[in-house]
Amino acid sequence: MPRSRAEIEQYVKHLEEWDECGDSLEAREIIRELLEDRQWRPLETAPRDGTRILVYFKRHGWLTAAWTSPENSSFEIWCVDDFKFGPYAIRGYIETDVLGWMPLPEPPAERTATKTE
Repeated sequence: MPRSRAEIEQYVKHLEEWDECGDSLEAREIIRELLEDRQWRPLETAPRDGTRILVYFKRHGWLTAAWTSPENSSFEIWCVDDFKFGPYAIRGYIETDVLGWMPLPEPPAERTATKTE
């Protein structure tokens, strides 16, 4: 199974060449959607409804952030949360520091404990 973006794109191209009767159309669309979800996007397109997203800042690197109000404030800004005392405004944040954002992946499925005897 392809792993890198280049391998996935090659796989889609192969499917397009191979598909004569439309059977792989659904597979191609799913792959395209997955590729779109994993693209860095301009910050202007990020949700501003409290949704946590992955953001890359020049000075901070990768952070999960959400557009929300910092603790005890009446304004909204990009914030991080320590899930204890936050959310906190990102220190030293300026919009030109943001290189892009993308949605967070779905969390892994919970594993059920199996009893070994």
